Amino acid sequence: MIRLKQILIILLTVVIFLCLPIAITEATANNQSFNRTAELISPKPSYEIYIYPQPNQDKKMVGYGFGGDKVTVINEVDRNNGGFWYLVKFSKSPYFQGWVEDNYVALQKEE
Repeated sequence: MIRLKQILIILLTVVIFLCLPIAITEATANNQSFNRTAELISPKPSYEIYIYPQPNQDKKMVGYGFGGDKVTVINEVDRNNGGFWYLVKFSKSPYFQGWVEDNYVALQKEE
């Protein structure tokens, strides 16, 4: 019985180590599609676009931007009601980053 457990543990370890590099490679490949330049868009001038620490509005905002602010989109996640949350990093000081809803982001066309 002990011998069988040892064999199962060895097999499981081998499977994990064989599959792990594939999972890491796929995650890296998926993230390479990000890092896109974008611009914040607002419905009216001087409208504050809230930036959140997580992709939801449950937490206090970490800052805000304005229409026309240049950002880099680092990641995206689906919203429950459709659309996306984008993880953005601001191109100008203070260079902070956070999550913003997709209706406030205009992605630049990829070349």
